[in-house]
Amino acid sequence: NSLIERGKLVGMEKIKAHVVVLPGGAKFMKFLLTLIKFVLQEELRRAKASSGLAPDAEVEPITKTRIAQMIASHKRLVDVSEGIRGTIREDVAALTERTRKIESLIETVLQGCDLAQQMNYDKLMLLWDVRINTQHREQQKIRQRMQAIADEYDRVVEKTESKLKSNELTLPFTKEQLKDCLDKYTAQPGMEQVHQHAQDVFDGTGKLHAVKLLQLL
Repeated sequence: NSLIERGKLVGMEKIKAHVVVLPGGAKFMKFLLTLIKFVLQEELRRAKASSGLAPDAEVEPITKTRIAQMIASHKRLVDVSEGIRGTIREDVAALTERTRKIESLIETVLQGCDLAQQMNYDKLMLLWDVRINTQHREQQKIRQRMQAIADEYDRVVEKTESKLKSNELTLPFTKEQLKDCLDKYTAQPGMEQVHQHAQDVFDGTGKLHAVKLLQLL
């Protein structure tokens, strides 16, 4: 009927009058197969046009092998879709259970708060979000202050180390007094092992090495 409406089967009455066939006969079966083939060709041509293919483009013929491949491909797609649906069902079930647990925990936490029990869920969650954000900002300020203190401490340590390495540290005693004290210190019984360390307090030019002195102490 679609082909007749589109003018593809003009003169169908003449065809019926010329080809006199009886249902069930060999001539009728041959005519029916020819008609089916023609209809399929027209439908394939229309499918090519709707898919953007050129009218004269070659289309893979429909064979038993091709049909078997299409069936196998369809089966694989069905299996994949079933697997995806199963995964989605599991994820939804897990999210539902976790949501239920969270709501149960919230209800348990707020059992002793009459004001919270009088609020609806949306308003309660809004206040909860405000509280969480406030705590986050407070913690952020604390971390910033701690970072500022740590940075200042690092600057003090770096400055102190630079002074010690360059022997710029001012001591309230003379080098002679320090040498005399170290000699008396290492001369005591049991202090033989620190004698070499005491000698390293002064370098080859007699300059005080403050870091070595602190290590000795």
